[in-house]
Amino acid sequence: MARRFQQDDSDGETKVDMSPLIDCVFILLIFFIVTTTFVDEKGKDMPTPDSAAAAEPTDEEPVTVVLEVTERGDVLHEGRAVGINGVQTLIQNGPKGRRSPVIIQAVGDARVGLLMRVKEEAERSGAETISVTHRHGKS
Repeated sequence: MARRFQQDDSDGETKVDMSPLIDCVFILLIFFIVTTTFVDEKGKDMPTPDSAAAAEPTDEEPVTVVLEVTERGDVLHEGRAVGINGVQTLIQNGPKGRRSPVIIQAVGDARVGLLMRVKEEAERSGAETISVTHRHGKS
């Protein structure tokens, strides 16, 4: 019977030729460099406020109306209770008679039904855009 494995090394060390492996790694590296596409994403430049006047809204910038719906069922605007009936009036009589974007914040475990009623009132008043968010904690 012939021997399958013969050891010709007298010192018992096995040598591995690394050059084909290194060649393969370099070929893969060149392939990935060549096939990679770089996308230049263009974003909007955000102005940095140089003074307190820069923080004031201009004629082009709409003022956002933020309404909070609390766990107790209150509808607040800037910490003041406006109620469900005051939502339309607040949005329609916004700054300079323009329609403003509206953000409705559900605070804590606010009721969804009341939140939807506030959203419907904002829609009836002709709000530009309406966003609904959730905030943990008490108002």
